[in-house]
Amino acid sequence: MNPISQKIVERTWEAFMQTSSEDIGAVIKEISREDPTVLDYLLTSGKDIYNKDEQSLLFYVGTAIWYMMRMGESPLKTVSDSALVKAKQANLAVIADRKCRENWNDEDEVIDQIYQYNQYEMLRYIMNTLDEAIEVSETIREENLGFLFLHLKSLLDCLDGS
Repeated sequence: MNPISQKIVERTWEAFMQTSSEDIGAVIKEISREDPTVLDYLLTSGKDIYNKDEQSLLFYVGTAIWYMMRMGESPLKTVSDSALVKAKQANLAVIADRKCRENWNDEDEVIDQIYQYNQYEMLRYIMNTLDEAIEVSETIREENLGFLFLHLKSLLDCLDGS
């Protein structure tokens, strides 16, 4: 899939910030109709580890990701359960990789890896949103940011077709 531009990310995020619950409900209905697996994923991921606010954050950001990807030039791919499992396993493998852990403290290496990601602007959006959430919310736990990132990046990977 073609990368989503910074313009689409910013425009869509600003629109989402000003959207009524009715309009968000319409987007949720679109997801339900076009890709129910995504909706199920957003509703059930992390239920055992996230508190209510973390679950809401995952759902809201995941919904925004789906909508932003839908606004891109390429048609949005339907996501399967098996693709989500594979994406999550691949992301966990990267995290578990010893070389990755050693390089994680090398800021230049991490930045280089992020810039090479096809959906760089989307990845940046996820990271910025999670950073902002931890700053403004007392109920978003810092120890769950990695899991939230894992769930959202896995969804993004599937929507991108990676």
